[in-house]
Amino acid sequence: LDESLRKILAQSLIEPSQPLNAIERMNLFLEDGCPEASTKELMLLQSYLVELDLSVQDLMLVWKYMAEAPVEEQVYASTQVKIFTQYKALLATLARCRELTQTVLHYTRDPKVGDLTNLPECWHRLQVLTQARWRKFPVTLQVDLKEESVAIASQRLTQVLMNLTLNALDAMEHLDRDNRWLRISSVISSQTLIVTVENGGPPIPGDIQQKLFRRGFSTKGQKGNGIGLSTSLRYIQEVGGSLRYCPEAANPCFQMVLPLYQDAPTLASGNKAPA
Repeated sequence: LDESLRKILAQSLIEPSQPLNAIERMNLFLEDGCPEASTKELMLLQSYLVELDLSVQDLMLVWKYMAEAPVEEQVYASTQVKIFTQYKALLATLARCRELTQTVLHYTRDPKVGDLTNLPECWHRLQVLTQARWRKFPVTLQVDLKEESVAIASQRLTQVLMNLTLNALDAMEHLDRDNRWLRISSVISSQTLIVTVENGGPPIPGDIQQKLFRRGFSTKGQKGNGIGLSTSLRYIQEVGGSLRYCPEAANPCFQMVLPLYQDAPTLASGNKAPA
């Protein structure tokens, strides 16, 4: 490759990601006027190039050059670009490992009295901790959370959200794909934040609703420990909030009310709410 094309490929590893994904880049090769992948080497090169963060213009520059290059150059370029994609994948894996480690460390710290927690950040932390479960059990996810701070330790709110979320996934395990959806949203009302967690499937039977927050009760048999919802209720009540099941909803639905920072008790030093 000439100097300009080498710089394009090098920058694809260090520059911010382009607003394209691999599928969108692959579709560019199907457009009229784009050289075809006429050899095995070009087909391999094509599959590697789409994984790099290349703009449309840069992708086409590299591709048109390689499509006209001798076969031996195509072979060499394919092996080199493959190394680029492996390097990029390694960086992404390291970044995920670093984020997971930081999240686990944060989650295991002792909560402090008067802690304030940003709800969207807490939800992101939960997704990192449970990423393996999401990959094994795909659902349609809808998230609409307000950028607000609530008066509860982030570790405890993460645990509450995790209990509600994993319970919802367990409840949808035997549903068809169209009915496997999870919706989490929040609204502000009278200096409180109301967080709603809903999922697909029929509502919980009335006789079970009465036992949901009873310590030791579980609908999961030996798989459950019966302390998730009871502990969640205690955490929420300790900060002056509430947690309930919504019997009026058409689907399983839990709602918690949390005080915003204005209504928080006296905050610990170093965790004061902004003026």
